[in-house]
Amino acid sequence: MSAAADSAVAGWSILESFLKIDPQVLSAMEFSTVQDLHGLADFHTYVQDHFFSAPMETAEGWFNRLTGYVAEQKAASFFELTGHQVVMAPVANQPVWDMLVDGHAVQIKEHLRAIKDFALAHPDIPVFTNMADAATIDMPSVHGLDVLDKDSIHGALSGTVDGLDGTFDPGFSFPVITLAFSTFRETRLLFNEHTTIDRALLNVGMDVAGVGVGALLGAKTGAIAGSVFPGPGTVIGGVLGTLAGGIVGKVVSTNIRKMPFKAAREEYNKTVEWARSSIDDEMKTSRQRIRDLQEGYQAQFQEIRNLIEARAKGQIEAVSVGYDGTLMEFCLEFPMFLEDLRHQLRTEERNVVSSMPYSGFFGRIFPTEVDLRRHAVKVWFRRTRKTVGRELRTYQKLKPRTLKVLFPEVRSFLQKFSFELTSLQERMDDLSTALENQKRGVEAIRQHAVSDIEEQREKLIRDFGVQVTFLHESIVAKVKQMNEHVSAARDSLRRQAAAVGINL
Repeated sequence: MSAAADSAVAGWSILESFLKIDPQVLSAMEFSTVQDLHGLADFHTYVQDHFFSAPMETAEGWFNRLTGYVAEQKAASFFELTGHQVVMAPVANQPVWDMLVDGHAVQIKEHLRAIKDFALAHPDIPVFTNMADAATIDMPSVHGLDVLDKDSIHGALSGTVDGLDGTFDPGFSFPVITLAFSTFRETRLLFNEHTTIDRALLNVGMDVAGVGVGALLGAKTGAIAGSVFPGPGTVIGGVLGTLAGGIVGKVVSTNIRKMPFKAAREEYNKTVEWARSSIDDEMKTSRQRIRDLQEGYQAQFQEIRNLIEARAKGQIEAVSVGYDGTLMEFCLEFPMFLEDLRHQLRTEERNVVSSMPYSGFFGRIFPTEVDLRRHAVKVWFRRTRKTVGRELRTYQKLKPRTLKVLFPEVRSFLQKFSFELTSLQERMDDLSTALENQKRGVEAIRQHAVSDIEEQREKLIRDFGVQVTFLHESIVAKVKQMNEHVSAARDSLRRQAAAVGINL
């Protein structure tokens, strides 16, 4: 806003310069030269070449000569405004007359000597001049016009020359408003110890130079660009160019003033990104390391477990071998038990049959119920002995004589038939006791193996936890290190932001 205000002030000076330009003076310039003058830019160049850039004597002569042509334009305008028809001379150095007014030749003169000489040489041609010279000469052909006042003509020409120069070369307009605002801003920052005196002076100087130079360059550029359009295009372009140039200059100076802040912000962003990337890399490395540790400890645990299980399996197999030996002894003794069983069957048959009445020979021909029952008992014992004998023969034929071959036959026989044999029962009790001892031994071995595996597992977990804790501490250390870098970059950013009035 301050730049716009200062630019508006500079633009107003351009507008004031433009308002000084007299169109009749421009017509006089165009009429007095053979150059092709179309726009204000051409008139400005023409004035620069013939007045501002020319030697003093040449410029003064050009100026004095041009006043005569301006007087002609003033007189022609007066005659047209009063209802006369005016035709200007075809060339600037037309002899005898300067214009035709209602078809009559008319001469316009300014200096007393020139007026007298012309009036005496051409008494029939009216001469028009300023009121004071006309009254001094007092000749019938010499007439005075108010519009031909020397001071007004000289002022119109001077104003137009200055106006053209001020429109296209307005000069440096000191941006007072920008100076005030910049000084207030830097003073406040300096009072709050957010900047230094050198930096404050530099910032104020950059703002003033940016707005002033920007408005100046914008005015010249806008005036040249606007001169392409007829009418007030030059001044409109100059004013708009001044506004745009001043604002752009302020933007440029502000950007320059904020360059340390932007650099600190860029450095802060880079530091944050670098810190985030470093932490991510550290975490990725740690995760991979943890996965490697997990795989390593898992493999180590599996190896230890396999060793413990193999040891337990060996111990169980040793116990099983002992029990298998006992069972094999039983299988080898099984035929003896079958013989004992047959012998026991004979003994039991005699005991049972002897306790039953016997009818003798007539009982075989005419058997009684008791005879029939006695015969049935004998038949049952005979069949049973045959079954036992058949099992004995089958068992003795089994090959090879191994536990896997013999024991299934023993088990099948015992499952099919139920009988009481004291020696067999005692042997079976021994086997049952051996089996229970085997089970207890196997369970003790299994429990011991499980305990060893669990103990090794807990030990590996503790070791793994120590390694993970170390990796966690390394991540924490990396985060702290990155936070220190980010904190330093943030402090630098805040200092630079405070120096340009930004509160972070």
